[in-house]
Amino acid sequence: MAQRFNQITANFFKGGPEDSALISTSGGATATSGSGKALFQTSSAVTASVTATSNTNISYSPGYEIYTIFTVTFTTPTDTNSTQYAGLWDVTNNGFYMGYKGTVFGTLVMTGGVETFTPRSSWNVDLLNGAAGSKFTRNGTPEAINFNFLNLFRIRFGWLGAAPILYEVCSPDGEWVLFNIIKEPNTTANTSIQSPDLPVTIQVTKTGSDVTNLAMSCACWASGTAAPLSPEITNYVQENWTSATLGNTALATSSLAAGDCSFSVIITGVVSAGVITFETTPDGTNWFPLYLSDPFDIPSIINTYDLSNGSATWLKQVGGYIEVRMRLSTPITGAGSVQVMIRPSSVAGTQFVQVLQSTGTNLHTVVDKVALTGQAPTAISVGVTSGTVLVANALRKGATFTNTSTNTISFGLDGNAAVLNSGITLAPYGSWIMDDYTFTTGLIKAIASGAASNLSVQELQ
Repeated sequence: MAQRFNQITANFFKGGPEDSALISTSGGATATSGSGKALFQTSSAVTASVTATSNTNISYSPGYEIYTIFTVTFTTPTDTNSTQYAGLWDVTNNGFYMGYKGTVFGTLVMTGGVETFTPRSSWNVDLLNGAAGSKFTRNGTPEAINFNFLNLFRIRFGWLGAAPILYEVCSPDGEWVLFNIIKEPNTTANTSIQSPDLPVTIQVTKTGSDVTNLAMSCACWASGTAAPLSPEITNYVQENWTSATLGNTALATSSLAAGDCSFSVIITGVVSAGVITFETTPDGTNWFPLYLSDPFDIPSIINTYDLSNGSATWLKQVGGYIEVRMRLSTPITGAGSVQVMIRPSSVAGTQFVQVLQSTGTNLHTVVDKVALTGQAPTAISVGVTSGTVLVANALRKGATFTNTSTNTISFGLDGNAAVLNSGITLAPYGSWIMDDYTFTTGLIKAIASGAASNLSVQELQ
């Protein structure tokens, strides 16, 4: 079971083809729309062509299947000097597609500009000719496909250089029917195509052909990647950067299957300068600023982070973006090293919401119900054995704890000894704010994964 994530879509019933695709024509060919679909015609000219290509390309992510789905009609050709193609294809270099090559219908693979055509008579699964055993059925009875009618096709492949390529069509009974498969593994030392980042394309051409007007129509197309419905972790990446790392080096990963994404920098040694910029892309080509909450100053939102501030981590909702990245916009100076990490998660967590309000006494009383008195803020050095960080206080109304160290800190409540990585645990720069479910007036102890780990404490009563 997997979920599809569309990266490319076109709804031709909503407007002309030029609204959803890049159109090129020659020799009097046209691209128009009407009756819920786009129509691409060569006209009666003996040499003509029309090409419709999606505005963006698929952004491939290793381990995830790429698919393209489209509805299309073809014209029965009367001359060999013509083509009618549809699929995931960049026209000149790479792609997987199908259609008429001259007067013969088949499937095609292009790699490095070299085209390989498999005619219908050589398909290895289902010839779609109505023969007994065909899965292209209506009410359970096989029938021959009519390429002049609107049919729903799908092409799927995992790539990784050598994954099989599957060509499918939806039967009248609503079942996907595999009709040809390119069994790529263990056939060559080369990749099946040279790049899987491809656009959706429909093309009709005539090169010195007869006067038949070749026409293809399409109502919609969609293309994207498929991922497991509930991946626990997707596309975790990390690198170590030093002063030898070139400026604008980027650590990027796909965020298509992600809800939340954590970004972390862990510094070892001395780093005196260096800036990381956070960015995202909706199309795999254009990158835009990604804004995160500054862990040192919650009210501020940052797009860049100065590595001289030390280790830090952030959590950001990234659903809807194709990729996210951390880019070294200013090179590192100093003898230390920086471990940079991006860890997408499949489920979006609850986001921290900050409310900024007036300091007027009346408003404060209405919002908080009771005025609280802040005790003197303090910082506690937490060691590798359990020790007291806040004594029992019957007047306590709340407290906050922030781990400002690069180690992990765990707590024990009501006088219980703290156990590392058990109970309430704070990662570096994480905070615990007492609420209705974690409030206690008792003694609180803590333990850290490293000696002299700094914990800032604010008690309220």
